[in-house]
Amino acid sequence: MKENDPFLGTQIGNYYIDEAITAGSFGQVYKAHHIFLQERIAAIKVLHLHLSSADERDQFLREGQILEKLEHPYILRLLDIGFFHQAPYLITAYASGGSLRQKIVQSKRIIPWPTSLGWLLQVGEALAYAHQQQIIHRDLKPDNILLSNKHDALLADFGIASLLSTGSMRHTTTTGTPSYMAPEQFRGFISPQSDQYALGCIAYELATGRRPFEAADFIAMGFKHATEAPIPPRKLNPALSSHVEKAILQAMAKERAQRFPDIPAFLKALQTTNTSQQVRHHTPRSLPPVPETRSATEREPKQRTDRQWIDEGNQLYEKGIPRQALEAYEQALKLNPAMPQLWHNKGVMLSELQYYADALQAFERALQLKNDFALIWHNKGNTLSHLEHYAEALQAYEQALQVDPTFILALHGKGSMLLKLHHYAEALAVYEEIILRDPGSAIAWNCKGDALKQLQRYSETMQAYEQALKLDPESLFVQHGKEDIFRQMQNYPEAVQAYEQIIELDPTFILAQTGKEKLVQRLQDKNKADL
Repeated sequence: MKENDPFLGTQIGNYYIDEAITAGSFGQVYKAHHIFLQERIAAIKVLHLHLSSADERDQFLREGQILEKLEHPYILRLLDIGFFHQAPYLITAYASGGSLRQKIVQSKRIIPWPTSLGWLLQVGEALAYAHQQQIIHRDLKPDNILLSNKHDALLADFGIASLLSTGSMRHTTTTGTPSYMAPEQFRGFISPQSDQYALGCIAYELATGRRPFEAADFIAMGFKHATEAPIPPRKLNPALSSHVEKAILQAMAKERAQRFPDIPAFLKALQTTNTSQQVRHHTPRSLPPVPETRSATEREPKQRTDRQWIDEGNQLYEKGIPRQALEAYEQALKLNPAMPQLWHNKGVMLSELQYYADALQAFERALQLKNDFALIWHNKGNTLSHLEHYAEALQAYEQALQVDPTFILALHGKGSMLLKLHHYAEALAVYEEIILRDPGSAIAWNCKGDALKQLQRYSETMQAYEQALKLDPESLFVQHGKEDIFRQMQNYPEAVQAYEQIIELDPTFILAQTGKEKLVQRLQDKNKADL
């Protein structure tokens, strides 16, 4: 075992690594004991990064110093940080109860709502506290919620949190976990409302036993989060109270202005039957209320500067009011049409409103003014993908990567377009690069399997799908991929088992029901023929 993992049996700081616990999106987690204080058990997360420059190491240490100050009963305590052969690591308290993901998988049924609600309230309190410290988690999911020996929820993995130095919205070139990412996060923006959306997705999963959306790749998942309504939770769990359903769906609203003003408002709505009254009397702490009955131009009749219009647009976008934000940015563009960021922001607003052709024109104008901004190229690629112009979208993602080779959102986009264009060998290379950077990405492993399947490398395909299922045991698309491979190999009993796994995860999946029936009939016919 040790020869396969260089960290097992290694001493890091004052801790000796005993065993591997799990692999996550950003690192490998180990159980360790203190070499002097023998009864102290800790968890060590070695991140999948190599910080070679002094500036990178200093930034990691600065963020560690801030995260060390997150002292809350429902946040996993950070004990130490450091570097091991240039790889950064974090040492935290050890949570013996495992993760919420493990609890969901092991339960085989919907967890009783009072139990789930208790965990959601604890995680919500931790998130609200972090937001007060200007820290966004950004990768909230059941895997990052651990359970203590007292069965309390502990919010973990703040090691990749985004620290807000100014305002409450910033650009990011890294990704969270697609099943729980807010629509704006797929476009490279994060805010406290992004964490609220993720918590809403987790509440949905706990309440219904399934995630709100399933998709085969990163781009398709982003499109579903941005455009599709989830099945109402009470259709999947009739025992759920109507006020809980309403609160969950509001937290998962596509536009941030339609979500709760903050996490405490969401938590209160989960516990009360009068969500509409609660929301009406609760206003955000960080921003003054903006009237929604008058347009941006009507609110301020006197002449304003471009900077004032930009600030107005940013505030409106931050509040999740894209139509009025668009008006403000257009007013700023009248005064300063040579600002590429303004054209980009206009494009983002148009994309949110699903005016993709107009958004494309705005992004192209932004790139005429500044063609070395990776986020503009990335969002142009997203827009072209929505328009089903896959070859052009591929070129846009490649341009984004030329500007910033570390832009993993653009890598996902490139891989998705290569699959759609049937360039399977090239797609395979892209997903292998993503996995090298982010070994815990279940979608990347699934897409690698899809590429290998098209290349008829079935043994490697199954290995990729199995790894995806280790990371995401509830993925319908991975199970469907396995079923397809078994069927192509004429291994019908295994294909039937794969269908049964899909049906267990989602009893409403009609195609799985009919597929299983056809295979069972084929097996019966084959058995009769063999007699």
